[in-house]
Amino acid sequence: AIERARVDASISTLVDLTGACERVFKSPVPLVYTRHTSRFLTTFLIFLPFGLWPVMGSSWNHWTTVPACDVIAFFLLGIEEIGIQIEEPFSVLPLEAFCNGAIAATMEEMLNAKRARAFDFKAGIMSAGGEEDHTGNVKEARKTTRFPFAF
Repeated sequence: AIERARVDASISTLVDLTGACERVFKSPVPLVYTRHTSRFLTTFLIFLPFGLWPVMGSSWNHWTTVPACDVIAFFLLGIEEIGIQIEEPFSVLPLEAFCNGAIAATMEEMLNAKRARAFDFKAGIMSAGGEEDHTGNVKEARKTTRFPFAF
């Protein structure tokens, strides 16, 4: 009975966590956030050369503005892309494969336990650890379960 209660508690926890993950997965990130970030970053990068041109005038020529803008744009657009990926974690992580593997392993374990008759209990066993015969005498209990682990 304790084993079944533990299994039931584990299944309840699994269902609760699965529901929480489904809620996170199904709640969309508003598209306005991504669009606003993208538009702001594009506008900033368009006007960046105009801001760097006077500053780069003290170098050997103004054309160092181009590689400086390229490097800055590369890093800022990379940060934006990372932010987009973080907004949708389930599209990046192979969680479905992890879950399918865990479900398959659990099902295999349950089938092996059923084949080994691990959950078969005899009705005549008393809680005191013995079994009554037809005369009412208590004999030593026989082991009727085959759990590979002890509780």
